Amino acid sequence: MRTNSFPSMTVNHQNGEIYIEWTNRGVPGINTGDPDIYMIKSTDGGNTWGSPVRVNQDIQNNGKDQWFPWIAIDPVTRTLVCTFYDSRNFADNDSAETFVAVSYDSGSTWQDFKVSDSTWAGDGITGFCCNYAGDYIGIDINFGRVYPVWSDDRSGNMLTYTSPFKLIVTDLVLINEILTSGETVTYEATNSITAGPSFTVETNGDVTFAAGSKITLSPGFHAKEGSKFHAYIDEGLGGSAPSLPTAIATVAEVEAEVEEVQSQEDLIPTEYALSPAYPNPFNPYATIKYALKDDVRATLKVYDLLGREVRVLVNEHQPAAYHSVVWDGRDRSGRPLPSGVYIARLHATPTAGVAGDFVAGIKMVLLK
Repeated sequence: MRTNSFPSMTVNHQNGEIYIEWTNRGVPGINTGDPDIYMIKSTDGGNTWGSPVRVNQDIQNNGKDQWFPWIAIDPVTRTLVCTFYDSRNFADNDSAETFVAVSYDSGSTWQDFKVSDSTWAGDGITGFCCNYAGDYIGIDINFGRVYPVWSDDRSGNMLTYTSPFKLIVTDLVLINEILTSGETVTYEATNSITAGPSFTVETNGDVTFAAGSKITLSPGFHAKEGSKFHAYIDEGLGGSAPSLPTAIATVAEVEAEVEEVQSQEDLIPTEYALSPAYPNPFNPYATIKYALKDDVRATLKVYDLLGREVRVLVNEHQPAAYHSVVWDGRDRSGRPLPSGVYIARLHATPTAGVAGDFVAGIKMVLLK
């Protein structure tokens, strides 16, 4: 059977990471063995690339084939999904099923499972040159809802099928998201939902924060006049906006509390402070807030427990004000860090001749 060998690519538009997947015979660079699905990632716009990661999770070189991959990324949760044909369940390696692989850590690790309900022999389309099977496979994902499509010949003809499903999101952080005018979206997570910074509900937007989640409106959350949202809060979980109603609400009913949080950023602090990160433990985003009572040269760095610097979050002149920054649990090269305890250290040096530096640190627990 003839199949294509073209790669598939997707881009994380939040941080610019590029992901490419393709079929390779054995380990890339050695190129001997069974066909497997591999992925590489670039965190610098394609100038450099990481090491290839094997996507399919069957035993390597077991005499089975995986091919025809297609990759996509969730624009909200940044989960990666890949679909491909797979012959692992056939002793003679003479038929195929459709599988989907999922990665929650930017492609570092994968888990896969079957999504098709029928098998096909891969004999190609009758009448096409060289038993051509066709390039009819694809996948897309949005807010945990996955839509794989593929072709098989169960009916005697090569037709296209789909098997949509939904991934379970545990902790959801909504940053740099804009719900456009007139759009209706439901956000759901089993543990927590954090909206902000830079989460905006445009005029006439309608948002639902689903039941069972701890809901936190962070500084930078903004709902424009005329928009509305629903929040069904589990009283046992609570949240940082305790007056948020448990039924449909217009912006007028909740704007006051949100604006009160935001207006703090316009005030001049009377003392330096570094607040505890939240959430803590976190995965993968943590918000760090700090107060500067003078114009300063500020650095905010993250260290592991061995004292090694893993990330610089702030290194610039900053005015006297309340500030916040979000850390995504990655090192300076954009690689996800392992679970563990990390230290955020703030060092502020006044620039107007005021005596005395301010230095403080907090512990953060990255728990995957």
